[in-house]
Amino acid sequence: MKKGLTLKDKNFTAILTHIYIRKYDPSEYGKYKGDVDFIIDDEEYANLKEKVINKEYAGAEMYQRTGWDTIQITKGEIDVVSYLSTLEMAEKLRVKFDDLTNL
Repeated sequence: MKKGLTLKDKNFTAILTHIYIRKYDPSEYGKYKGDVDFIIDDEEYANLKEKVINKEYAGAEMYQRTGWDTIQITKGEIDVVSYLSTLEMAEKLRVKFDDLTNL
């Protein structure tokens, strides 16, 4: 039986660095009304990525987009999505989107 990802037994501190207003998106990605990005350390990410690739967590998959190394977490009855990545990947993506949005 697959186990779901849980935040149980974890202590998290979050610092918001960017807030985006989501435009209507008719694509498959647009089905999510919101998302949150989490940054985890490289070693923890590598371990989790291996488990995700081996399908050990229901609702977790590698986000399929060229040039991205990100884990996507969804739950069917909830219309939001979470992403996990390393600080290096988050910084690369932030620059890409900042250039795109001119923020």
